[in-house]
Amino acid sequence: MGTSDVISAGSGLLSLVAIVVSVLVARSQSQLARREQLLPVVSEILREAVAPEFRANRNFIVDQLAVDHPQHFDGMRGLPPDASNRARHVMSYMNNVGLLVANESISAQLVSSVMGGSVVNVWAAVAPYVYAERVLRGDDPNYYGYLEHLAVTVHEIGPDKLATELKLRKWPPETAAR
Repeated sequence: MGTSDVISAGSGLLSLVAIVVSVLVARSQSQLARREQLLPVVSEILREAVAPEFRANRNFIVDQLAVDHPQHFDGMRGLPPDASNRARHVMSYMNNVGLLVANESISAQLVSSVMGGSVVNVWAAVAPYVYAERVLRGDDPNYYGYLEHLAVTVHEIGPDKLATELKLRKWPPETAAR
């Protein structure tokens, strides 16, 4: 093996290392750019989830919808306009968030961190109306399908699994009281 062979092999190895480093840097830059692009979306999700009107409508769905308007096979169209508008406000918002989660545009962990229990509770309250409406729409399985997907996903994550996956740290109870 001559000097030119050693130089050639060294050049090839150096080129391979340069390609690997370039790919890793490009991947890292791509992930950073994606996070930056999602910041406005995440900010809006946070803003809407804590807005007084949204919270009032969410609480109405969870606490009053079935009490005030028992489900009876008329789906969403069986609700009076005020109840329907309040429910659709929350359901459409959560359906859109579910769309982003299903397409992996935003993290299910992030959504679960922000509004996990709310999603599950809203779905539990509106599911009978949605299922009835699906039948009325000719067995349309996609009517609020992203909301259903989001509820299942958030439920599967659960608070304990979420805390473990995020490696959330806790103060020991005896030191937190000091």
